[in-house]
Amino acid sequence: MGLAGPRALVADDASATALVLGTAVFVTALSAALLVIGNYLWYGYSWARPAMIGVLGAGVFPPFLTLCRVPGLSEMLPAIGGLLLPLVFIGVLSFHDVKEYCAY
Repeated sequence: MGLAGPRALVADDASATALVLGTAVFVTALSAALLVIGNYLWYGYSWARPAMIGVLGAGVFPPFLTLCRVPGLSEMLPAIGGLLLPLVFIGVLSFHDVKEYCAY
């Protein structure tokens, strides 16, 4: 049986709080990984390019999920922008010159 009355509100608040906290932890971990890997990518380490592609690929999921849930075009444009930015960086990291730079 489902909860009713004040208990249902407490359960909804707890699940919403857990969702917000989980999203905050995911975004914080993703940002920290981008900073650390970006530093090694700047110096041309060979492992940093595929690691950055993987982290950027993980960063595509939140905008993609937002894009799947939007009802109209006005809400779709910001989600497309959030989706395209990591994909552009993944494309740049796939260039041959970047592969040659990351040979250290």
